[in-house]
Order: sequence, then structure tokens, then C-alpha cells
Amino acid sequence: MCLKRVCVVVLGDFERSPRMKYHCLSLTKLNCHVDVVAYSETKLSDDIVDNQLIHLHPIDSYSSFSNNFPRLIGYFVKTLIQSLVLLFTLFSIEKPNFLLLQNPPSIPTIPVVWLYSLIRGVKFVIDWHNYGHTILALTLRANHPLVKICRWCEGFFGSRAFHNFCVSQSMANDLKRTWGIKCDVFYDRPTEIFSPLQPESRHKFLLKMAKKFPQFRGKEVNKSKFYEIASSGDIVTKKSRPFILISSTSWTEDEDFSILLNALDNYDTQISTERAPLPALICVITGKGPLKSYYEEILSKKRWKKVTTILPWLEPEDYPKMVAAADIGVCLHTSSSGLDLPMKIIDMFGSCVPVLAIHYKCLNELVRDGVNGKTFKNSEELANLLRNLLLPPRSKLSNMRDNLNSTRNKFSWDSEWNRKVKPLFS
Repeated sequence: MCLKRVCVVVLGDFERSPRMKYHCLSLTKLNCHVDVVAYSETKLSDDIVDNQLIHLHPIDSYSSFSNNFPRLIGYFVKTLIQSLVLLFTLFSIEKPNFLLLQNPPSIPTIPVVWLYSLIRGVKFVIDWHNYGHTILALTLRANHPLVKICRWCEGFFGSRAFHNFCVSQSMANDLKRTWGIKCDVFYDRPTEIFSPLQPESRHKFLLKMAKKFPQFRGKEVNKSKFYEIASSGDIVTKKSRPFILISSTSWTEDEDFSILLNALDNYDTQISTERAPLPALICVITGKGPLKSYYEEILSKKRWKKVTTILPWLEPEDYPKMVAAADIGVCLHTSSSGLDLPMKIIDMFGSCVPVLAIHYKCLNELVRDGVNGKTFKNSEELANLLRNLLLPPRSKLSNMRDNLNSTRNKFSWDSEWNRKVKPLFS
């Protein structure tokens, strides 16, 4: 039986923070009341809305507020307002037994939550997804005063937390080495909503998507490019069907999508000029973020013959199905710290979709080369991987999918959470 109440703080859009969503849902299985203090910019999924033990307390992001001031002044004013709003919101809800904080962002959340927990006698827990100071350094410089302040806040207040979790062993080692912070590794895992689709379900879903996106539509009404109904009534895969490549992104600086676009240039050229027996590709790139319009403009100028792209924002119930409908995934997340592991890969693995991921340190904790995916360093290597895996007979791709399927039951959120996190709150 869980203690009465847990407060979860996410200074970001809650629906786009899957790890914290999953924490909340797992806590309710222990009969905990969960108060969530977060931005609410995206429609919430039904599992959150319908859960009577989860109470959302939305706060404003003030994302455009700093535009009214010079950059540095605007940052401090915005931080001050966020601090006051966050502190007021925390004091307005019933006192929790635990407060679980997502980091990053680090400022103002870590010092504000530490102050609140000190005043009210609440056990303060940090879930380290990455470092705030390394993300800030992407737009500033590593020796900028704000980056140094952020780094100090993470070390000083992080070492005063009641407990710490993080997403990789490499991050746990770094936290211990840099600040003396002892941290339990809790690897991201997919929930049950990320699972493979059987042919009939995949066919129905792609027909649904064909009504929204013509790229999926067959030549005849109510038919897709992927399946046909045999005389026996069975659903049969079309021999000439296109393959679906999926990639999700927050369209930020730590993901260089020009790598994928250059690889697709190469792939389309191979089909068109070399007449290689490669399938046509439909690339589904999901997500929202600041650089989306920049890449949309680039894509609008492409004249590919066998490669098409769509950049949808999918409803919460459609995203897991789109992942499961894909043949192969691509991840371009490089990590500002080099210490976090991409949640999007976790989702793909849960759906038994092999992944091609750009290499960085610690990725080998998740992607096992040739077993569940492959890594690459540049667009040329990515293009070669696509060619090698999608050329008939595609046995390497099938083997990786089979490997993912055989280990899927051991690779679940519930089993990992119950083993690593549940004891703290029980």
C-alpha cells in the first residue's frame, strides 16, 4: 500500500513527457493520489484523463514572455515569475509525502522544489533524464555564466535530494564522479500500449491513416498501398508495397535531421538511377518543436521519386499504432550530455521495430548492434544501412525483429518500475 500522496513536477508539457506519465500511472496502481504540476499544452491521453487518482494542476510556460525584454533580462524575469507561480501552486495543493521532480529543466525547478520540500518536510526525489546545463549550453556557450549557474544548481541541490533516479548507468557514474550523488539506474521501458500489430489491425490502422494522408492511399477507394484481401478472405501483404520508416523528434538543436534527409537523397537516387530492387519509402516524422517549420521548407523543395514524407502530430491513441505499423525506425537524438537514452527507441523496441540510431557514448546500453538495431555516424552510413537492410531478402531486418519479439516480455515498464522504483514509494 502506497503512502497517501505524491506530487510530480514537470516544467514541460506533461503529455509529451512519457516517462513522468508512466510514473504517475504506476503510482496509481499502488493506490497513490498523484498531483501533477506541469504545462498542459497538448491533449491528454485517455489513460490520464480517466484516472481519478491523477489530478493535474496546469501552470503557464510563459514561453513568449521574455520576447518583451532583452534576452538576459527576459530570462531572469521569466525565471522569477516561473519560480513564484511554481511555489504558489505547490503550496496550494495538499501536502504530499513525496515530491518527484523531472530534471531537466533545472532552473527554477530544482531550487524551488528543494525550498518547498525543506519548508514542508517533504521527501524530494529527482528523476534525472539529462542535464539542464548541457542543454542550455547548446544555445549559449559552455562557459556562459547562466550555464555555470545551472550546473551549480544541479550539483548543489541534487546532492540534497532524498533519493535520485537516472536513465543510464553512464549518467549514474557521472553523477557520482562529478557531484558525489548516489543514483539508482532506472532504465526507460515501453508500456503495454507499445506492442506489435497483427496484419488485420495494421491493415485497419493504415486504412484509417489513408483517409488523412494520401501517401498511404491505394489507387482504389477504401484500399491502402500495403494489403489486399485474398479470395480466402485472408489479409495478404502486397509484394510491391512501400516500407514505412518512422522517426519522432522534438525538432530541437540536438537532432540534426539533415543527416536523414541526405540519406534519403542517396536512397532515392539508388532506386531511380541504379534501379536497385529497393522498396519505396514513406517516412513518418512525428513531433512538435522550434525547428519543424525550417525542415518543412527544406522538404517542400525535394523532388524525390520513390521517397515521400509526412510530418504529422498524431493523437495519443494513434502514435503507438503508427510506431507498430513501421518497418524500421530512425533515431537522430545525440544527447547534449551524451548520457541519456532516447525514449523513442524504447517505444520502437516495445513494438518490435528495429532501429537505426546515430552513435554516441552510452547508446550501447540500449542498442545492441545487429541484434535489435544498428548505429551510424553520418548520412552516408545511414544510407548504406537502409540499402543493406531493405534489399531483398531482408533477412537481417527480420532477424532483428524476431530478436525484439523474443525478449519483449522481459522488456516492460511494469517489471522495471516494480523492481527499481516501487520499493521507494511502498
